[in-house]
Amino acid sequence: QLKSVNGIDPEFIRDISLEALLHIKLAFNKRLFDSDLFLHEFKDAFSNTLKINSIEKLEIWMKEIITRAFDIINNNTNDRSPIIQNIMDYVKKNHMQDMNLKTVAAKHNMSPVYLGYLFKKETGDIFTTYLNSIRMEAAKELLAESNGKLSDIALKVGYSSVSYFNAIFKKMTGLSPTDYRRNAAKSR
Repeated sequence: QLKSVNGIDPEFIRDISLEALLHIKLAFNKRLFDSDLFLHEFKDAFSNTLKINSIEKLEIWMKEIITRAFDIINNNTNDRSPIIQNIMDYVKKNHMQDMNLKTVAAKHNMSPVYLGYLFKKETGDIFTTYLNSIRMEAAKELLAESNGKLSDIALKVGYSSVSYFNAIFKKMTGLSPTDYRRNAAKSR
């Protein structure tokens, strides 16, 4: 429980802080940074913000988060070529479609080998890992916010096979989709 200072409603301050974190996450998505980068850097940011019990500590915490976010954004802004930025944007917007390195390369008039090389060089990830991470983020949102069947969620995020979706989800998150949904429901 946050303690009030100078008549300021501490819950209002916490709400503003959580909203700021959400905006930082959205800025990462808008800039086409890999959402895994946000999760890696700030994986406990939301839960830690909720645990802080003084406005002074919350102020220090948020300054650290915002400073780190600006550093990451500034360091990553010009690291990618326009074609890789375009492809990452395309994947984010169309991840639910049937796609792979070969189909995306063809859509962008590139050879799959060259796209794979360039993608790895500029992002540090292979294309499939990036595609799966985008799909998993979408799946996490659907699992946390809906009671839809796993087969429907798998299809909505681009997987025609539920068993493959389950395997990839568990590999990338450490939890089965069902366990993830259960944990998300507990934390609401």
